[in-house]
Amino acid sequence: MRLSIAGNVIDFGPAGEYSLCDVVERVLAQPLEIDDREAFREGLTRADQVLYLADNAGETVFDRLLIEVLDAPVVYAVKGGPILNDATTEDALAAGIDHVAEVITTGSDALGTILNRCSEKFRKLFNEAQLVIAKGQANYETLNEEGGRVFFLLQTKCPVIARDVGVPVGSIVFRQGQPR
Repeated sequence: MRLSIAGNVIDFGPAGEYSLCDVVERVLAQPLEIDDREAFREGLTRADQVLYLADNAGETVFDRLLIEVLDAPVVYAVKGGPILNDATTEDALAAGIDHVAEVITTGSDALGTILNRCSEKFRKLFNEAQLVIAKGQANYETLNEEGGRVFFLLQTKCPVIARDVGVPVGSIVFRQGQPR
């Protein structure tokens, strides 16, 4: 889970340089500012499958590590087309995600997961999902009021999101969504 969060730094949206090795070391040692793993574990025991919403292309390798240890089948949703460096089907396949999960697209090339811009097939899957992992700030921004079945994995990279989440910039977070 921590490596999946560490991968969240691979983002061309927020400007800045980074050393991936340094980020991984920091995230492995840094305490989670919000840690809703127990609620996630409880939800996982009841879920038939997990819907995993990808973020950036470089994260897919790290996401695979988390998917491999989940005790439920996973559907991995990527963008329907390129937007910044968000993950597409090609990125997921290059990371071997198709060996550990079913790969689908949201049908949208928007940042985050704007449900009314996603395909009908994806919206149906999202609405029926018992447990959702949503990676990154853009997914947090677009889905933070979709209820307690959604769990956000991210590093807070900007003051606006950090303030909304209630943590300092640079925090690592595994947060359960807010009730509707």
